[in-house]
Amino acid sequence: MDLETLLPQELRQSEILTEEYHQRRFFREAKQTIKRNIMTLKSYIWGIRLVALFSLIAGILAILYTDPEKIGTMGLVLFYLIVFFFLSSFFNALLLWVRKKTLGNKAVVLNINLSFRQGMLLSIFAVGLLVLQSLRLLVWWDGLLLLAGVFIIELYFLSRTA
Repeated sequence: MDLETLLPQELRQSEILTEEYHQRRFFREAKQTIKRNIMTLKSYIWGIRLVALFSLIAGILAILYTDPEKIGTMGLVLFYLIVFFFLSSFFNALLLWVRKKTLGNKAVVLNINLSFRQGMLLSIFAVGLLVLQSLRLLVWWDGLLLLAGVFIIELYFLSRTA
């Protein structure tokens, strides 16, 4: 056999072997990362639940023990922050649950940032509607403008990741 005919074939064979090796290594590392992240996902979900519980308790206490006319601007800001934290953790947990039911655990781990961002944006929308209503400025086109703003922010983040 000629050395020139053997050399490219051996090189091609070694390239195929190294490519297969790298693919196997990649999938092995990805599987280990997903196993580690599933435990992290459980602790993340428990953290979300605790934030939702504490903010719900704080919101109930604020409603029961404060007078909205006497608390002033700082009290209203704190109340809206409590509502924001509750709604963001609630929407985050809800979106994670929906993704887990429809796509499975692996997809939830890969899309955890997406659920967090969308939960925050939904809570910004809801608190924005509450603020506009408390100022007696809420009309349907203001709500649509707020929704369009939140939608544009989400599209910006989606286009950045794509």
